[in-house]
Amino acid sequence: MWLRYLCIIPGLPPRGDLSTADVVLVQAFGRNQYPDSELDHITDLHVAYGKQDAVTIAKLREQGFDPGQPNRDLALACQQLVDTYGIAAIVQWEVTVAFDPAWYAAHRNRIVSLWPTAEYFSTRLVQEHSLRVMQEHGWTKPIELAHSWQIVRAFLIVRKLFGHEPMVSSETIRCFDSKSVQWWTRSKVKWLAYECLARVHHVLYRWV
Repeated sequence: MWLRYLCIIPGLPPRGDLSTADVVLVQAFGRNQYPDSELDHITDLHVAYGKQDAVTIAKLREQGFDPGQPNRDLALACQQLVDTYGIAAIVQWEVTVAFDPAWYAAHRNRIVSLWPTAEYFSTRLVQEHSLRVMQEHGWTKPIELAHSWQIVRAFLIVRKLFGHEPMVSSETIRCFDSKSVQWWTRSKVKWLAYECLARVHHVLYRWV
């Protein structure tokens, strides 16, 4: 695990008995609209619609919001896990928008969407929010689902916060999107430049 972290080796082998899981945690990877400085628009929209996820998602789709190909791939992988194991999912809002609309309509009672806050929605902050949601629902056995170039860092953050390892599925998401508003998710080269600094930061601050 630490060799993968320090050498930035993508992906993780499957871990744990997924049939015992009760929730899947899904980490978004970029988006093709709304840079981080404009996420207050998304927050305001969610509040304007009474914090009703389904209504907000429908409005974003109506406006033509593009979550980006990595998030569409993550959404599909999440759908498969929810269907296969009959579990819930805690996902970042970009991934919720990327779900197949008919599938989301049929499963929305199992989906908890994480919406942006005033603070930068870092990987660690997303996992902190996920932990709170898990505690509220009594879920204790998560599957971590993230982009293959991000999952090692996400896995270690979850392990540090939760006090135990999450499970990992065999799904592989490796694509980048050149149209992403987050420059570091546009290509593998740019991601590596960002990820090197992020991993050093996480070690120094004991986030992993």
